[in-house]
Amino acid sequence: MRHTLAALIRNLVAGFRVACLLPVTQLAFRVDLPQLVLLFVVSSSLDAVRDAIRAGMTTIVFWFSIMGLGGGAANCSGCLIRVAAEA
Repeated sequence: MRHTLAALIRNLVAGFRVACLLPVTQLAFRVDLPQLVLLFVVSSSLDAVRDAIRAGMTTIVFWFSIMGLGGGAANCSGCLIRVAAEA
């Protein structure tokens, strides 16, 4: 787990450098399956917290709203994980 967190932080720093138009090597981006899953978990948690703050803490989050009618975030995450596992 420690290796996955360190690698994720290294990728996020490299992404920040790209966003700031600083030079980055291709080897700076090494994404593996545990990092991808961890990124989805962190992203979903931040979205849920943001929505709870905006809508009020008395609201209820339904699993159906996460899945969505046309696929939603969980479906897209599953597709990306599948593609990463095959690569």
